Amino acid sequence: MEEIVGLREGSPRKPVPLQELWRPCPRIRRNIQGSLEWLKERLFRVGEDWYFLVALGVLMALISYAMNFAIGRVVRAHKWLYREIGDGHLLRYLSWTVYPVALLSFSSGFSQSITPSSGGSGIPEVKTILTGVILEDYLDIKNFGAKVVGLSCTLATGSTIFLGKLGPFVHLSVMIAAYLGRVRTKTVGEPEVSLTGLGLLGECV
Repeated sequence: MEEIVGLREGSPRKPVPLQELWRPCPRIRRNIQGSLEWLKERLFRVGEDWYFLVALGVLMALISYAMNFAIGRVVRAHKWLYREIGDGHLLRYLSWTVYPVALLSFSSGFSQSITPSSGGSGIPEVKTILTGVILEDYLDIKNFGAKVVGLSCTLATGSTIFLGKLGPFVHLSVMIAAYLGRVRTKTVGEPEVSLTGLGLLGECV
């Protein structure tokens, strides 16, 4: 059975199904459909590298927020211990000094036991990688976990005068970029991270 067609008012004599004519708000639906088509064309026109960089930025923002949240909790616990330990000057002195020393010892021991290459800011090594030198296991995800834990414990000691997370965070971003590249290679079968992501990160170093 042939479908019954009609003419839409204002259309250039183009027949359309009657079912389409009976739907409410045809002009609004046409505008929405046109907007979606325009958005689809613009999104697919963007290269895959930009999607890769957006995913990298979102992941690093979430990781930074989680680290700041954990550091804030540890610092508040240190202050609470100092207030609740009593009026003894010796006990307060020990609580104020032993707590950071314990955190630093745990940070150093944990990083050294998992991956010794996670120590330091990582900026010299990242610059070396960007020149084409291959550093074995330096961008491994295990190295990433050790660096996050070690950096969080170090910053929680309150030693922000000569320690910060900007330099190590560049190294963390490069490790996440390398990991996303390996995931992309396994799922899509395309080459690993294009140097676009690492190169843009390298401009910040």
